[in-house]
Amino acid sequence: MPARLRTVVISVLAALIPVSVVEAQNGTAAAPIAIRESVVVTATGRETPESKIGATVTVLESETIEQRNALSTIDLLRLVPGVVAVRSGGVGNLTGVFVRGGESTYNKVLLDSIPLNEPGGSFNFASLSPENIERVEVMRGAHSALFGSDAMASVIQMFSIRPEAGRPQARITADGGSYNTTHLAGVVGARNNDLEYSVSGSYLNTDNREPNNENTTSTAFGTLTRSFASGASLRFVGRGEWAKTGVPGPTAFGPADMDASFKHGDGSFLGGWNQSLGSRVTHQANYSYNVTNQRSTNLIADPPYVPQFGDLVAMFPAFEFFYDSETRLARHHLAYRLDAGLSGNQVLTAAVEMDGERGRQIDHLQSTTRQPGRRNVGTTVQYETGVERLTFVGGVRFENNGSFGFYAAPRASVSWLASSGNDTLGATRLRGSAGLGIKEPLFIQSYSPNPGFLGNPDLKPEKSRGVDVSIEQRMARDRVAIEATYFFNHFDDLISLGPSDPVTFNAQYENIGETRASGIELSGTSVVAGALRFSGAYTFLDSKVITSTSSSPIFAAGQPLYRRPRHTGSVQASYTRQRVGLALTGAFVGSRVDSDFNFPSVRSNSGYATWQVSGDVRLAPRASAFINIDNLADRQYMEPLGYPGLGRSVRAGVKTSF
Repeated sequence: MPARLRTVVISVLAALIPVSVVEAQNGTAAAPIAIRESVVVTATGRETPESKIGATVTVLESETIEQRNALSTIDLLRLVPGVVAVRSGGVGNLTGVFVRGGESTYNKVLLDSIPLNEPGGSFNFASLSPENIERVEVMRGAHSALFGSDAMASVIQMFSIRPEAGRPQARITADGGSYNTTHLAGVVGARNNDLEYSVSGSYLNTDNREPNNENTTSTAFGTLTRSFASGASLRFVGRGEWAKTGVPGPTAFGPADMDASFKHGDGSFLGGWNQSLGSRVTHQANYSYNVTNQRSTNLIADPPYVPQFGDLVAMFPAFEFFYDSETRLARHHLAYRLDAGLSGNQVLTAAVEMDGERGRQIDHLQSTTRQPGRRNVGTTVQYETGVERLTFVGGVRFENNGSFGFYAAPRASVSWLASSGNDTLGATRLRGSAGLGIKEPLFIQSYSPNPGFLGNPDLKPEKSRGVDVSIEQRMARDRVAIEATYFFNHFDDLISLGPSDPVTFNAQYENIGETRASGIELSGTSVVAGALRFSGAYTFLDSKVITSTSSSPIFAAGQPLYRRPRHTGSVQASYTRQRVGLALTGAFVGSRVDSDFNFPSVRSNSGYATWQVSGDVRLAPRASAFINIDNLADRQYMEPLGYPGLGRSVRAGVKTSF
């Protein structure tokens, strides 16, 4: 599988060049076309052209999101180099991402500047629907200098859709298909000179593939922005999402659990103020509140069974455990930022952020409640400067965390236009960045009273240091772009349970883990005649456990990291012409270390490839029909071992606006 994966992806990237180069040299293009440069906000906190960014950033624009017709945000992130998505079964199940070898808790996740992570970095991407997302920016590397805790391996920021200028507009989408899927979404909004608003909602219901895996998700979202003649603006954002999903367990090894379930309700609010103070100074302040309530239940005893996997039979039977646990988490976030333009092309930024984190963990069976909490303050100073060919950004954050105390996290990046090039071999740009990342402990790691996994209030932060260097080459009058990036990450002071007492089996969380990951990311895009577009990505990851106290050989020192494949990639081809649009997308994941721990001899999960086709046709000026076919070849695969992925599914619907 790895050899074939490399061959397919590299061949596709190589194929991007000659098609467009020949067409450009022969002058066959009907009109000037080029790859459009994105404007990035996440890298510096200000709108900055992508060419001026030294960090590695991938931007998923509205056209890509619209064309994908995805039911889950995770299906968008699978296209990004360096990102591995893992979902435990169908839509709505527990979902995480691993970026450049980092843990799933090492990604800072934001929506319109609202931090969405739970205290300690956890974020379940199953709880974030893609409706009303206009753009996604994925910035890879350690970025705690600007974003504080959790930004160990990446920052993933999503931006909501803004209505077009003019009269109020409304849009409705209705679709359905395989697995008894029903999906409805609607939005209404308007934007004029001084007022902008939008209100939207969606509903999704699907049975998924396995018994007791039905998912129902409802969302509501709204924004309101008021601009003033002075140049100031006031913005409010509100979001709510409610979902319930059946949890059948690892059905590849035995019968489904027919009563276990997980439900959650998430809410977010932001109020922000932005104002210019003259021509060189702007300042902004915002307050956000993010809350999540989660409840997991399993109250009916299913008969014990002996797990089986092919010809393998587990040594011990599997038994049910009753549980009825509830977790309520809240984050108050207050931020102030000032940007001052200095002489020449220089900007100095100063920012301060305060977080109040609160938790309430309830065991309804034991009638016990814990209420952990902490308060954090972070201060950032950042300096940007640039000349015609060179841009530099450097900054440092001073973090004072309620768990681990003081820590300083610096970062620097540079972007250099090495050559302006010509029509055939265009601009050559070099980028490089280096920084430190930190992550605060989970509440359970700091405050758990259970002697079997006792919390440790003296835990240090988990830390990362990362470096990446990349080269981007433009060709054929900016109709072809290819980028290659080398990265190296080192993760230290990883938190896990220490050795158990041989008599009492008691254990406490400690900073005892160390890992490293390095690799290469390749990506390419080609635009042909304006209607046809190709893109591809490939990631090679070399990862290793350096220090571990685990008794499992899966996590022993010297082993590759758990569930991080050595090879991943994607290819895309899209065609848009007048009333018709077509797209073909392939995602490839190589074999990786994995285990369900029922079968000691099973230590890896097979690689797989899935293909998705989408098409749409405009039926009228304001109405269109679309169809999606996911897992076109009906490939049987498991993202985590034991949880079968969805088979071939067909979904069709209509979109209308007025």
